[in-house]
Amino acid sequence: MDLISTAALVAARVAGALWSPITDCDETFNYWEPAYLLAARTHALQTWEYAPVHALRSYAYLAPHAAVMTLFASIFGAHVAPWRSAFFATRLVLALASAAIEVRLAAAVGGGIGGQRLSTTLKMVLAASPGMFHSAPAFLPSSFAMAAVGVHLAAWFQSSSAPKPSRLAIAAIACSALLGWPFAAALGIPFFLSYLMTHPRPLVVNSVLAGVVVAVPMVLIDSFFYGSGSIHLVPWQMIQYNVVRNQSHLYGVEPASFYLKNLVLNWSGFILLAAGMSVWDLGSLFILKLNHRRLSPPQTWGPATMLALWLTVFVLQPHKEERFLAPIYPAIAVQAARGVVAVPRVLRRLATGRSALLLRLGVAGSMSAFALMGVLRMLAMVRFYGAPVRLDVSSSMLPHSADGVNATVCVGNDWFLSAGHALLPAHARIKFVRQAFDGQLPAEYAVPPPPSSGPSALNAWAELLRVRDATARVGHASFSDANELDLTRFVPESQCDYILGRDPIVTGAKPVACEPILLAESTPTWARIVDVPAGLPFSRQVRKAQVWDKYCLWVPPPPGQGIIN
Repeated sequence: MDLISTAALVAARVAGALWSPITDCDETFNYWEPAYLLAARTHALQTWEYAPVHALRSYAYLAPHAAVMTLFASIFGAHVAPWRSAFFATRLVLALASAAIEVRLAAAVGGGIGGQRLSTTLKMVLAASPGMFHSAPAFLPSSFAMAAVGVHLAAWFQSSSAPKPSRLAIAAIACSALLGWPFAAALGIPFFLSYLMTHPRPLVVNSVLAGVVVAVPMVLIDSFFYGSGSIHLVPWQMIQYNVVRNQSHLYGVEPASFYLKNLVLNWSGFILLAAGMSVWDLGSLFILKLNHRRLSPPQTWGPATMLALWLTVFVLQPHKEERFLAPIYPAIAVQAARGVVAVPRVLRRLATGRSALLLRLGVAGSMSAFALMGVLRMLAMVRFYGAPVRLDVSSSMLPHSADGVNATVCVGNDWFLSAGHALLPAHARIKFVRQAFDGQLPAEYAVPPPPSSGPSALNAWAELLRVRDATARVGHASFSDANELDLTRFVPESQCDYILGRDPIVTGAKPVACEPILLAESTPTWARIVDVPAGLPFSRQVRKAQVWDKYCLWVPPPPGQGIIN
């Protein structure tokens, strides 16, 4: 059974890497695009966060991903679409790395508090989670923080009998907070408190050491790419913008129920078990503390404390995004798995004979239903929203423009669906056509200088300087941190060689290649939560209620013959 659960987990991660949609436009424009610039060294789109005057994103985080992309692009060099292949290969590396961490976490949890049964259950819960399905292969700091928190928890559980705090657990939190997302440092608080009174010296020394080891090369890399002779500590600059200046509300606000809804979607009924187990752990901790009795091991209440702390802080923030939940997914999985194992034990104490058998069967059926709902949700994400990733635009579909150099691919209202330049031929250039969106869109990075020839070592350094010239350039575009509309981002539709999206923008455009995509805004919620395959109960009713469209590469009519929509 342990081998089956491991295989299921790995299969889920591979499937996510190959088919899961990009769920957040930040992933495309703040991570895939600048990484593509570092890897391809030709062109990409630049958001205001990467303008040297703001410097809110880290090139140190991008660099390893860009190196992986470069490696795979060279391997697939003879392929018709090397960067598309490199895109999926990089996602596969991220997903398999996550799978390895999850397997290690399961082994550590089983060895620390629950045995083989808990370990196997944890892997099955992780495999059935839609949240892990799309977060594991995502190129996002929140997903990196999620993986680092998984390492942190595994090290913490593994060191349950060790007298001193685990250096790996400390290093994982340092990486998650500095290289990933600074707010992830809050998830290290339970571990820090559990050792603060007993081993303060090694705790503080190792924490400072880990911070320095991560921060120093990070500052050097970011200061190099941003140029201007300034020192850039990106995590602090991000905290200044989001906390000190409190500017995150510019990108939308959501009610508190937003996170509850997304937790249910991403964990199905397992979130109820995780919540119940967490309430039990925190309640037990409070009662033991109140009665001055010996506390349970910190590993048993640590994940619950992490969940309570994280959700309390982020529910109170007006700006909410689904990806903000990703760092606590490992803790949710641990608590849910413990709940799955604990429920039958509780029932054995409450009932005997036939009633106990019926209750156990009911519990087993509920757990199976939770897992099935998770799988159906994954299928829904792929079939409903995976069109921008599935659409394979080859060079034969998208020949060079009339000038023989590049092909202009325009996006309008569907700009946020674009998967970026990595999924287009190398000669394609994404441009924006103005429609309804009134916020700030990315600009183009400054064009790197022409490549130079020379010895390989010198040439590699010259290539790095070429990229640095583009990342450190100022004045080629205006960048505001207030999400203000900038008309210089748009081109007239007459400049478009092709159009990408659901909306062809101009009448008379003809589709070249298409993939079906669900119109979420026109489909009732109950019909887009899960994908109900044909033949299953209610599949006909669900599919009848769904409204579909096509995500296409379009060829616009000759200039002057089309009317802009």
